[in-house]
Amino acid sequence: MNRRMVTAVLVLVVTGCASSVADRDLLRTMSPAAVYTTDKSVADTTRCVHQSLQAAAYSAHTVTRMQQGDSQVIVVSTVAQPNVVVTVSPAGDGAHVDYRARYRAGYGDITNAVMGCQ
Repeated sequence: MNRRMVTAVLVLVVTGCASSVADRDLLRTMSPAAVYTTDKSVADTTRCVHQSLQAAAYSAHTVTRMQQGDSQVIVVSTVAQPNVVVTVSPAGDGAHVDYRARYRAGYGDITNAVMGCQ
């Protein structure tokens, strides 16, 4: 009985991880909700956006940060489904921020958190 339960949990975890990556990639193909360039470094901009999103996120949200090449990617998820993807990339002497959201309405606090780091 325990073996079946462990197997079921492992299947759910693996399935959730696979769908999360696919959902994140799908979200990146959507039009950006906002884009801006700042004179701040990628590290400073990423730190600001990450901290601001953690403060603005609801208790059901998970805010994760990962490196992707020269860029930093911050994902806000609910139950392994990415709802927001923010990519901070090098742009000259500053940083370029690309903010994409699954839903256009209902994320005022999160949008303000991202835009406040300009």
